[in-house]
Amino acid sequence: MCDPITAIATIASSGATATAAVGSTAAIANVAAATATLGQFASVASGVMGVASASQAHKAQEAQEASNRQNALQAQKDEQRQLNIQAAQEDTAAAEKKLQTDLDTREMAARATVAGGESGAILNNNAVIQDIERQGLIANTVVDRNLGNTMQDLQEQRLGSRSRTQSRINSVSKPSSTATGLKIGQSVLGAAQDYSNYS
Repeated sequence: MCDPITAIATIASSGATATAAVGSTAAIANVAAATATLGQFASVASGVMGVASASQAHKAQEAQEASNRQNALQAQKDEQRQLNIQAAQEDTAAAEKKLQTDLDTREMAARATVAGGESGAILNNNAVIQDIERQGLIANTVVDRNLGNTMQDLQEQRLGSRSRTQSRINSVSKPSSTATGLKIGQSVLGAAQDYSNYS
């Protein structure tokens, strides 16, 4: 057997010889040898291309999986940050509402005290002040309960965000080294079979 360059040269010289001496046994043998050598070369080239294609597909799948994972984690980080901001805003709003309730309660209690002093109904006035303070406590309890419910809802959203992130990561599978190895082996085996057919 000869290398591909020699094979091409042989085909060219065989063509010239064939036109000069049509039917020559030597020319026919040269053409057959060159054809076999080109077939072997094509088999090897096909095998190399198959290996390169499988390797390139593996790398492309790895890059796609890594990019998808990074994007999913960044989206989760952004969503968690927004939920944390919302939680802080809800907490601040609840604290301000409770503070305002406390101020309103004190103001109403002070007015009741003044009104009770002016009317001389001291005993009745204590019951009124206690009722005002009880209403303020009830209002603050409602604020606390609403805040707790909101925080629980935000925590559920955080858990949902993690689940969505994992689902998004799982949507693009990692490339299988075993599958890539099998594709490479199949390409090499096919090339070897083709090569032996030309031998």
